[in-house]
Amino acid sequence: SYQMMVFMKCLGYKAIPSNNDVGLSIPYAVKAGLGEIGRHGLLITYKYGPRVRIAKIYTDFDFVEYDKPVEFGVQEFCKRCLRCADVCPSNAITKSMNPTYEPEFNDEGNWFVNPGVKKYYNNHKKCFNFWVENGNGCSSCISVCPYNKPDFWHHRLVDKISALLPGPVH
Repeated sequence: SYQMMVFMKCLGYKAIPSNNDVGLSIPYAVKAGLGEIGRHGLLITYKYGPRVRIAKIYTDFDFVEYDKPVEFGVQEFCKRCLRCADVCPSNAITKSMNPTYEPEFNDEGNWFVNPGVKKYYNNHKKCFNFWVENGNGCSSCISVCPYNKPDFWHHRLVDKISALLPGPVH
């Protein structure tokens, strides 16, 4: 983002780079059509799944066309998958069946709750506290996410079987 900011300034535009500060990156990415929000609260892109880092640049550059939000079935898939919630060591990822407009937990001072947005509400404070206690990162939810896998025929087959035969087969 810094190099792009320098490039844009050389072209005569104002530009401010931003990574995980100033604004919430995932809602911006969804609105820009880069992907959808998964159960784990991360952006899932069609090509790379949840394995993306987001950076943004605030600028006065006037775009002619804007991309629209996309849907390729992430929330529907997350309804039946639950893999990220099952492996989360801090139990921070919700196991609720459907996305909601309000969090189901009542924890004052919890970050990134933002009621009024239809999504899976997770307890990010639990996740952050696990990272602190662990002394290292986690990323279990990213590594088990099926969207993290290549688009091979056997992955699609397992997805279809899991959808048709829930329970022990899942």
